[in-house]
Amino acid sequence: MMIKTIVCDMDGTLFSSENMVGEAYARAVRAFNREFSRRMRIPTTEVIMREIGRPVEEILKIIFPQLKDSERAFIRTLSRKYLVDLIKEDKGLVYPSVKETIAILKQMGYNLKLASNGGTAYINAILDHYHLSPIFGPFIPLNNENLKDKGDVLNLHKSILGLMADEMVMVGDRLQDAQAAEKAGCRFIGVTYGHGTIRELKSAVKIIRSFHELPNAIVTLEKETIVKV
Repeated sequence: MMIKTIVCDMDGTLFSSENMVGEAYARAVRAFNREFSRRMRIPTTEVIMREIGRPVEEILKIIFPQLKDSERAFIRTLSRKYLVDLIKEDKGLVYPSVKETIAILKQMGYNLKLASNGGTAYINAILDHYHLSPIFGPFIPLNNENLKDKGDVLNLHKSILGLMADEMVMVGDRLQDAQAAEKAGCRFIGVTYGHGTIRELKSAVKIIRSFHELPNAIVTLEKETIVKV
């Protein structure tokens, strides 16, 4: 069965926040310390990046286990605001060849969608600033109800687009992306240039080292499927 829709993760696949996430959290923690008269230590970029790919609430519980939910909510709100500000200041990075490769995939007739644990304001800021909104369409965020993880988002994409599982493929860099593909019953293509490790990609049917390799990986995957049939 031919692939019709390619669903991409954002952080570590299309975009990297590594150059700015440390600054966003630093600003948020400094504001928290002023507001609550605390001396909480600012997490390093390395500590934050280890958790990128998880839902934001989960990241904050790991990095700030000592805080109350209301205190973590304060940091979440401010860190998202500062991330959006930094995106608008062009401090983030769209990976090399992403825009060119997306254009090629569209010309080849593939539908492109997103599945991300990022917040709506954050993802929309990336889509708007880098002019990607017309390509991926409206972002579907997690809501802790019927959309609790990326797997639920993939299943919703399948339902909306009327797809069989084999007609969709997930592309990402972390274990959460692989798990999402498994939950939706679709195939997973792993990328090695993102924030994850090669061990997280062990269930991938294809592994690419640069986003520009994706069209060939998709075509090869389709040919292999035809041969099996």
